[in-house]
Amino acid sequence: MTGLDLYYSIENKLPRKYHWFTNWYIKFEKPKISNEELKLKFEKLNNTQLNEVAFKLSNTKILNPTKVFWLYNFIFGALGVARFAIGHFKIGLFRLIFTIIAIIVSFFLEINPYDPLIGLLYIFFYYGGQGLWVADLFMVGVSLRNQNIEKINNILDETLAKDNV
Repeated sequence: MTGLDLYYSIENKLPRKYHWFTNWYIKFEKPKISNEELKLKFEKLNNTQLNEVAFKLSNTKILNPTKVFWLYNFIFGALGVARFAIGHFKIGLFRLIFTIIAIIVSFFLEINPYDPLIGLLYIFFYYGGQGLWVADLFMVGVSLRNQNIEKINNILDETLAKDNV
């Protein structure tokens, strides 16, 4: 196995630049290293370092962006599960509370459908929650891929620094 083989095995978990939203959002959450720089680090590894990096990568929690998108974000996104999974606990808790309030307000709307205040609250929490869900469909993937590249970069830096000493 070469360094490039190992790089290509994890490439699908690294940041991508496909569309305008990723380019816009990446300004706020820019990765510390580019994919090209990471690829060059993989090429520099000798066999001993390569085995060590492969072992560390297998024991590191690097989430699969496809799984996070479809299962955590698309299906359970209104509950903030994707945010909890990637470590954004405050935003995840906010999403969960927002959804719980929307459910409670919908029960009050069933009891008193002609109250304008309850109607406005329902519109705010229901459609606001849907807007947050749609935004998270894009933002969670970018954040997760940036976290993954930083974890991999740290493993490579540790391995390269240890052998250079």
